[in-house]
Amino acid sequence: MKLKERARYDFLVIKLVETDDERYFLLKGPDNKRYLLPEKYYTVYGIMTGSVINCRIDKINCKGKVFLEPEHPYYREGNEYEFRLLEQQNKPDQNGKLLIVGDEFGLRHEVFVPGDCEISASMVFRIDKIKKGCLFLKPL
Repeated sequence: MKLKERARYDFLVIKLVETDDERYFLLKGPDNKRYLLPEKYYTVYGIMTGSVINCRIDKINCKGKVFLEPEHPYYREGNEYEFRLLEQQNKPDQNGKLLIVGDEFGLRHEVFVPGDCEISASMVFRIDKIKKGCLFLKPL
């Protein structure tokens, strides 16, 4: 079986492995090959040994290395969610503001909003994409 970019597949979490400087989930793919997923990006995902996680194939580079993005436990790309405003910074050179918002897990995310956007303590944004566990938000 050949994996395809942008497609989703189920992967079995075999175990957590440690190198000198990083920890990885060792996964078994639908093609029976093994893959490493860096743990540091997915600490709030609740990934456990023996579980099956659904991952998107983000990229397969020219050397054949496969980059996986597990399905987020709460957020979905293209959907809209409410976030708490934590901080804001004026960006007059870019005609807008940089907002720092908090998600359901207490993580912080940056989103640039145009100058005419109304700012409130709680705001709704669309999840444009999720990469390495990071939410890329778009104002509505």
